Amino acid sequence: MNKLLLPLLGIAALFGAACDGASDVNQSVLNRGLSTDPESLDPHKARTVQALDVLRDIGEGLLSYTADGELVAGTAQSWNVSADGRVWSFVIRENARWSNGDPVTALHFEFSLKRLIDPQTTSFYAQVLEEVVEAVEASDERSLTIRLRQATPYFLDLLTHPSTFPVHVPSFEEHGDLFARPGRLVSNGAYVLDTWIPGSILILKRNVNYWNNAATAIDVVRHHVITQEVTELNRFRSGELHMTSAVPPDGFSEMQQAFGEQLHIAPYLGVYYYGFNLTKPPFKDSLALRQALSMAIDREALVEKVLGRGETAAYSWVPQGTANYMPVSFSYADMQQNERNNIARGLYRQAGYGDDRPLQIELRFNTNDTHQRIALVVSAMWREVLG
Repeated sequence: MNKLLLPLLGIAALFGAACDGASDVNQSVLNRGLSTDPESLDPHKARTVQALDVLRDIGEGLLSYTADGELVAGTAQSWNVSADGRVWSFVIRENARWSNGDPVTALHFEFSLKRLIDPQTTSFYAQVLEEVVEAVEASDERSLTIRLRQATPYFLDLLTHPSTFPVHVPSFEEHGDLFARPGRLVSNGAYVLDTWIPGSILILKRNVNYWNNAATAIDVVRHHVITQEVTELNRFRSGELHMTSAVPPDGFSEMQQAFGEQLHIAPYLGVYYYGFNLTKPPFKDSLALRQALSMAIDREALVEKVLGRGETAAYSWVPQGTANYMPVSFSYADMQQNERNNIARGLYRQAGYGDDRPLQIELRFNTNDTHQRIALVVSAMWREVLG
């Protein structure tokens, strides 16, 4: 798929006071916002940021990250790699347990990693491993070997992604693809799913069988599903939420002054883009049209005037800040926008469109406030530049 690249987004989050008590005064509770329902809590079916946020609470991979972004042991207590960098051996913790008390074994990871890259699973994140993994094998309950097609320096980082988290095999054997539903989901992370009311809330409770339960500081995590950013922000202001990532662009500078040190801004490694449907017209076999639409978007105006929260304009598929990689920019990255617009108009005409034959397309987007704002501005840029 060709990608239409828009701003590299920063992330802003507000943190409130310390967690208050739950109905049980001896429990600590974290209330946080979630902009949409997870589409699934099956690690091989989930694809959105919101689903992955919840999965990171209830699941754990072979490795994990510290708060500072450093790799650290997860369910695997140790590992080593062959001299050629192609064979990785992992030892699963002897005290690793599922939320129902079953041991977490290397066999569970073998099953799960093979299911992830199985074409029949149709996992959105299969490409995370399928291009590098040649074979996965558990020689016993605690020993896992992963053979790579070639040495991959970032391989351990891949194993922190929720798509590589293990599946509780007995639950899968009993329920099939429906194993991740409330009341059936058995997890191996710090929390277990207690309640899921679609469109309202997901309640996670401490997994007392988690191997590192002693380090779990919070007893209950409540993910409140709130689709409107302003509504979520107001609930944070009222004290209903302890944490939110909903920071609408409007009045951002005023919010910085009002919230002070509560507002944390940090880089977020991601690219905002629109994907073209290349299976049929008008985008199939029309490179000129795709280039015209891409060049007609004023990325600087988007990040400075529409968003204004520290985002940067994107001119490559791989964002700046990716470890050990310098992205290659588009050929027009150094042009002024009026120069890009002139070229875009020529490409638009070359593709067969103009005043007598205007382009009509369907633009699909998440109806969250910020996504809607971006979609309206982009469509206005296309009308202004291309007619």
